[in-house]
Amino acid sequence: MNILTEKLKENTDPVYREFSKKLIPDTAYEIMGVRTPLIKKIAKSAVLDGTYKTFINEKHFYYEEFMLHGLILGLLKENFNEITDLFEQFLPMIDNWAVCDSTVAGMKIFSKNKHEIFNKIKIWLSSDRPYTVRVGIVSLLDFFTTPEYTHEILTLLDGVCSDNYYVNMAASWLLSVLLIKDYSVAVQAFVKPRYNKFIHNKALQKATESFRLTEDKKSYLKSLKIKN
Repeated sequence: MNILTEKLKENTDPVYREFSKKLIPDTAYEIMGVRTPLIKKIAKSAVLDGTYKTFINEKHFYYEEFMLHGLILGLLKENFNEITDLFEQFLPMIDNWAVCDSTVAGMKIFSKNKHEIFNKIKIWLSSDRPYTVRVGIVSLLDFFTTPEYTHEILTLLDGVCSDNYYVNMAASWLLSVLLIKDYSVAVQAFVKPRYNKFIHNKALQKATESFRLTEDKKSYLKSLKIKN
């Protein structure tokens, strides 16, 4: 057993395990019950002392191992190509929303290499693996929700056709943020509906829950809900 897996096992919490099973029902892997701040602490230590090198090349069996792997990638200081290669090798291993979102959030190097990452996102969005698609959507959400990207993001989402709940939720979340940040452009995608009913209505719901839109805009968005 890898030393990092041993460290994870030393920090298991049976109560938190049961909570996590309910929170992350989409993983096929066993959950130990290790709190995320502790996993982050182990990740930082592993990068500092180099013990991550064998770990990320070994087969994982627990949800927390995948979470640790993803968090490690965000802490690496190698060059961009090396890190993105490791990231893309990890993509097929992601099987739940929590590892997806935590991994992407930690990839600060994406914000420093936007052109290259945006091109990679286009490829990820066309994947037949739902969590690779979610990685693409969440990457857009975390690093590209500025007006200069709104039109292209709306077009990219046209090509996302999935019956996966977590893909559709991520798309709804992204669209709701675009409605808040670039209302006049994003709202056009709802005047003439472009996305499936779930994405369309959930995005409107999330946007109308924001304090950053006026009541007039919220009222109009509510009127755009697909009713049947």
